[in-house]
Amino acid sequence: MADQLHFRSLLLQLQDGLSNSDRTRLHFILGDIIPADLRDDHTMGGTLKLLENLIARAKISEQDVTFLIQVFSKIHCQSIVQILKRMESFL
Repeated sequence: MADQLHFRSLLLQLQDGLSNSDRTRLHFILGDIIPADLRDDHTMGGTLKLLENLIARAKISEQDVTFLIQVFSKIHCQSIVQILKRMESFL
């Protein structure tokens, strides 16, 4: 339970570091993976729901954020990639 809370708190920190443009690009690149209602909601709440969906689909977990590192690399969010790589070392 504590690991999951820590993981989710790190995801909140990551989400806080995203600009509106970053969120738009994130939702776009994941368009074929996430449901349309999540793809079209670029708000902070929508991004949290997107992350929740990735957890539910086992794309990310408290043991593995590799998928997110790949996605953020592809949309050129290097600061988020660095956060995820540091996060990965604690998982």
